[in-house]
Amino acid sequence: MNVNTAPAGRAVLFTQQFVGRGTRKTGMVFWAEALAELGWETFVVTTQISWLSRIFNPQRLAGVARAEMNDWIARAPNLRGYIWVPPVHPVSTRWDIVNQVTSPLAGLFARSLPKAVRDVVAKADLIVIESCAAAVLFPVLKRVAPRARFVYCASDRLNAVGMHPVIQKALDRSARDYDLIRVPSPSLLADFDPACRASYIPHGVARTSFDSVRRSPFKPGRRNIVVGGDMAFDLQSVTAVVLAFPELQFHFFGKMVIGDLALQPNVTRHGEVPFETLVGFLQHADVGMAPYVEKAELNYLAESSLKLAQYTYCRLPTIAPAFAAGSRRHIVAYDPKDPSSAVEGMRVALSMDRDKIDRSDIIDWTTVIGRVLDEVGLAAKAGEP
Repeated sequence: MNVNTAPAGRAVLFTQQFVGRGTRKTGMVFWAEALAELGWETFVVTTQISWLSRIFNPQRLAGVARAEMNDWIARAPNLRGYIWVPPVHPVSTRWDIVNQVTSPLAGLFARSLPKAVRDVVAKADLIVIESCAAAVLFPVLKRVAPRARFVYCASDRLNAVGMHPVIQKALDRSARDYDLIRVPSPSLLADFDPACRASYIPHGVARTSFDSVRRSPFKPGRRNIVVGGDMAFDLQSVTAVVLAFPELQFHFFGKMVIGDLALQPNVTRHGEVPFETLVGFLQHADVGMAPYVEKAELNYLAESSLKLAQYTYCRLPTIAPAFAAGSRRHIVAYDPKDPSSAVEGMRVALSMDRDKIDRSDIIDWTTVIGRVLDEVGLAAKAGEP
């Protein structure tokens, strides 16, 4: 009997995240893994890094070995990664005049797309571009793969995550030409022209990982609070809560700057850890914190925060600022302008019965990918894991 071992299709994803390196995971990494598990020949190009990073983000560049740069590396079955380190990329700064002067870097960046990447893209069925510097690549990629289906994944607003203004301008020019603009929050739909093919598809969670039984990483005798991630970190609210509850142990995951708070005996800094390590902490914690700084451009986080979705799936009582709390009953809202309200929110969260937390609407990443493929007419290629 002949067995068809051909891949379901070829997908190429452009993101600022690293894949298959045992580091933290965000949405696009889960997309890649889900596609690979569904039988897709999956390629991930990591962008948002160049030799300019020596000046503007040396830690990011230093974390990549020379042997990993500018070459395709097998990361898992059906999954290969390419860490693209060109001479330049559109680096954003705090100064408008500098950003204006550096706008031409976007053109240089796009023109330097390596032949090794172009050759893979040319045979792609699906090309996904995440909200990062990769958005300026659309015209080049479209010329290389005119028959591919293109998806823009609006994981975040570009200005909210500090992208160069030229990237937003590039997206504005190309948005109508995508086969799908996927947004993880209904609030983001209004960012795009009605003529764009935009669709709300929520984040998923890695249910297989969270469903596996793990030993608690915590020392016995104390209740433990997790702060999982450093995006738009609100140090003021966190400080108030840490100081108000010396009997609780607070665990920080990410690169957030916490200053003298790190000297408190009830604070543990873990930095960035592999996702599978983080899972155990989320499963066994008592409360989760999502301390986002309040900004108008972050109003979409109530629906799009992966952190909140993971907390919910782990049935973690949670405290979050009111603008990001949404309507889930187990997420206690506080006013980020009033740190004392965060303290009161922690008291409420500590008293919750977590067994009553509803997680029935949290989907997995395979479901997310299935909806994306269906939207762009590629569902028939979705294979089986």
